[in-house]
Amino acid sequence: MSVIPGKTMPSFFTTLFDESYLPNHTERSSPFASPERATDEMLAARLPHDIFLYTCEWDMLLQEGQRFVRRLEDMGKKVRAMMVEKVPHAWDKSPNPFRDQGKINVFYKAACGEMKAIFDHS
Repeated sequence: MSVIPGKTMPSFFTTLFDESYLPNHTERSSPFASPERATDEMLAARLPHDIFLYTCEWDMLLQEGQRFVRRLEDMGKKVRAMMVEKVPHAWDKSPNPFRDQGKINVFYKAACGEMKAIFDHS
């Protein structure tokens, strides 16, 4: 649930995406579709030690993402997490020609820097 539910993506879009990506409803409970459903053993064995994760303040998946960060930290993973303020899910993918591409580029560059740091220490 988002901190401001009225700012999340409309349910029409989330339903459309769910049906497009996973039309078979039984597959939606797969840990590959929702990492929160993975066992600790699966996450420990298959995820790297260093993880960087973005969440979005107005995302309907914000709390799930925050729980996932805490869970990974409790498992001993080194998690660097950042919440992008005042944006909904997929904020950087908007077809709006007036979107703030400069802000998007700043976050993409930071993400690339974090990935480079992780790969450099691997």
